[in-house]
Amino acid sequence: MAGLLEGKRILVTGIITDSSIAFHIAKVAQEQGAELVLTGFDRLRLIERITQRLPKPARCWSSTCRTRSTWAAWLGAFPR
Repeated sequence: MAGLLEGKRILVTGIITDSSIAFHIAKVAQEQGAELVLTGFDRLRLIERITQRLPKPARCWSSTCRTRSTWAAWLGAFPR
């Protein structure tokens, strides 16, 4: 059975710990079939380590919280 978010692409920001709301949103989104890009505030290694606790691998990107940079990450993360 396909999940509610099957085939959807989602950008989740603010993943800093595995107890953050963002982490749990990412986990549920993956369980429902979404493909993710995860960002945190300028802490790529930390984000990569935390995302290993998700059910599936996810793309990680470190942002400095600039709107243009986050949008660029979103566009660059998914091939057309």
